[in-house]
Amino acid sequence: MGQKVNPHGLRVGVIKDWDSKWYAEGEFADYLVEDYNIRTFLKKKLYAAGVSKIEIERAAGRVKVIVYTAKPGVVIGKGGAEIEKVKAELQKLTDKKLVVDIKEVKRPDKDAQQDTGMHTAGLFRSHRSLLLFLECCNRNKSSFG
Repeated sequence: MGQKVNPHGLRVGVIKDWDSKWYAEGEFADYLVEDYNIRTFLKKKLYAAGVSKIEIERAAGRVKVIVYTAKPGVVIGKGGAEIEKVKAELQKLTDKKLVVDIKEVKRPDKDAQQDTGMHTAGLFRSHRSLLLFLECCNRNKSSFG
């Protein structure tokens, strides 16, 4: 039987870079959990902004989070109010100094993450009955146990 290998692992270092850039020996597990919590929080909070990629860099008591998005105006908000709220909530997840940087994806149509997000959003917007059907199926599936 063949072994299945994630293609992202083969491409790292050749045509792709790491999503997290840091080195730790003793606190590796803590950093890994913290990175996971930061990513899941940002993906949920900034879903409408079309987040493509989240990079996390760590160095000497500082965490730098770089968010690549198709709609940076949605992330930043009027006068930077929205990004300040996000920074305050992210600061609760880490005890280090936090720096959040927002970068725009110039061609969101060439980004696979953006493309699937736009298609699913369009599907649910145009096919409301499909969404209701899926919700009904999920409710019934949980009742079967």
